[in-house]
Amino acid sequence: MIKYRIQKSDFLFSVLFLLSSFFFFASCGSSGGGGGGSSYVTISGVVQFEDRVFDSTGFTSAQNKAVRFADIEIINSSDSSIVTSTSTDENGNYSVTIFPSSSNIYVRCLTSTSVGYSKGTKAYNIEVVNGNGSIYSVVSDGFSAALSGTYSKNLTASLDSGAGGPFNILDSLIDGTEFIVAKNGGFTSKKVKAIWYDGNKDGTYYSTATNDLYFLGKSTDSDSYDDIVILHEFGHWVAGNFSKDDSPGGTHTITGYYDIRLAWSEGWATFFGSSVRSYAGYSNPEYYVDTTGGSGNGNLLFSYEIKTPSYSSLATGSDNELSVSSVLWNIFLSAGFNGIWDVVKNYLPSTAEISLEDFWDGWFARGHNSTLNPSSIFSARSIEYASDSYESDNNSSQAEAVNFGESLHHTYYPLGDEDWISFSATNGTTYTIETLSLTNGADTHLFLYNTDGATLITSNVNDYPYTDDRSLTDKSSLMTWTATATGTYYVRSKAYSDSGAISAYGSYNIRVQ
Repeated sequence: MIKYRIQKSDFLFSVLFLLSSFFFFASCGSSGGGGGGSSYVTISGVVQFEDRVFDSTGFTSAQNKAVRFADIEIINSSDSSIVTSTSTDENGNYSVTIFPSSSNIYVRCLTSTSVGYSKGTKAYNIEVVNGNGSIYSVVSDGFSAALSGTYSKNLTASLDSGAGGPFNILDSLIDGTEFIVAKNGGFTSKKVKAIWYDGNKDGTYYSTATNDLYFLGKSTDSDSYDDIVILHEFGHWVAGNFSKDDSPGGTHTITGYYDIRLAWSEGWATFFGSSVRSYAGYSNPEYYVDTTGGSGNGNLLFSYEIKTPSYSSLATGSDNELSVSSVLWNIFLSAGFNGIWDVVKNYLPSTAEISLEDFWDGWFARGHNSTLNPSSIFSARSIEYASDSYESDNNSSQAEAVNFGESLHHTYYPLGDEDWISFSATNGTTYTIETLSLTNGADTHLFLYNTDGATLITSNVNDYPYTDDRSLTDKSSLMTWTATATGTYYVRSKAYSDSGAISAYGSYNIRVQ
């Protein structure tokens, strides 16, 4: 199907059509040719796309921006064969030289970079495709190159034509790959493939199964111009291809508390996107902005910033993704990206059930605490990777005596820490021993010991599938026990470490009543 649209500025026709396995978006350009001493034809020009500028309120304006490092092909109009190919440079410029052709030709710029086809200068391979796997492109009008000389063909992927969005996705992913190349010293040979098309309702996500990126194209939420959303998903891709990601997936929000592996994964991805935008020189890179994708300015769905961060009273703990993003961002502001990248790339892949705990351990294990001790940054977000005020209380002889109904605040830190308390019990009286107010991914395990402090009476192991947890969704512990003799009894509290354990640290309160 061919769609024609008159561009009033120059009365040239812009043609949008699907040919072979590519989407083509027609773009106007100028041409010139003629005789001369040369027996060659030189075709050159500048390729741009219509970009949308945004801030925390949504879209604010539109401007043309260079299409960088993209594949350029000169196509024979008669049989659609590729005459020659090259790539645009960092300013969107391209130039090729061919022999004069008896057939008409046209210029095609693809939403792909060229390393996979050995045509370009960049050490990465990116493709932006539609739902059928077809690469988008913008094309010039057809022209005759029968005479030697120079022909100028400028291309623009406009917003209205539908071509601007795919080229913006390409541009954002190039920002991300350029950042990795700069910080890592190189990229991977694996292809970065992004799938977007108008009407896509499947969701925005990174697929570990296909190693591809998927972006919404709904009329009420299209992500083709949501740069930070694109880079967030690319952050997941980077974790999956340069490090490791143990996220179980699932629903998450910036003010919610959930599995510390999921919180790390999402927090890292948002931080990564902001780091890319900081490196590329964009203003206010600490803002995450999601729009409807609608035409015109505004069209904001939501935005937040990760420095302070937004929702500061809720963005606390290692089990909150915004808290994780904020911690990483403030480390980045103080110590740069290199130490963070070293931990992510060289330490995390060797750990299990990756979370912010592992990043903390890796920061010290890799020696980056000599550059920055991040304790104050973590504590600002109520992440308590520190010993509590009752230490040392690691055995029955050091147990802290508690009053009935009194809650004592504890942390499991350092690794392997145990907390012991003691209480006076009366024969025949029933007591409830419990942990509550768990934060930072704590998973508590309680043991009750006799008056000698050594003989185990019971522990909070409930019927399957709860193991040591109060319920499937509550990792706190509860024991109900009736004393058979009057005396002083002891409670040992430790982080759950049996099958299925995720966290090694965590914060909690303990109470006997």
